[in-house]
Amino acid sequence: RSGDGEVFELNANAAKLSKLIAEAVFDDDDDAVDEDDEDDADNEIVDIPKVKSECLRKVIEFCEQYVKEPLNPITHTME
Repeated sequence: RSGDGEVFELNANAAKLSKLIAEAVFDDDDDAVDEDDEDDADNEIVDIPKVKSECLRKVIEFCEQYVKEPLNPITHTME
């Protein structure tokens, strides 16, 4: 739930991509999502009071898109 009260849904894999959301949702520092994490996160409402809904919506959209289609790595350096 955002700071202005809007509730969003997010799957566990996408939640792990945002440090702020992951720390609010998951108990451990493990980067791997296991079944216990997914079970614990089901239907859980987590307050993220410092983030307004407009911003949180964009973060969630990015995380969900990144899970579906990861960004391409940068293969060259700029000189």
